[in-house]
Amino acid sequence: MSKNRGFYLLGSEDTIWGTNRPSSGQVLCVFLHKHLNLKKERADSARVVVEEVLVFRDKARIHTQRQDKILAKVQALHDRWKGLKKNQGLKAQTQRTN
Repeated sequence: MSKNRGFYLLGSEDTIWGTNRPSSGQVLCVFLHKHLNLKKERADSARVVVEEVLVFRDKARIHTQRQDKILAKVQALHDRWKGLKKNQGLKAQTQRTN
């Protein structure tokens, strides 16, 4: 994957930044950067991203869920993104007729 193209529907980011809490899009984008560009395993990438999010949220003094629950959410986001990417070329019947 080209680094300048970014990820389908997300763009490309390699760190979580900003003053607000990280969005799921930011979290997924950083996860994909670590998983696809840096060639880390899915579980390792998710673990690193969760640690980044927890550090960010600790600085802001935001209460968090247990780490295993956050890991499951990150992996669910990845599964959902894979489904969207897989179906990016499909068109509905109305789109085919127009």
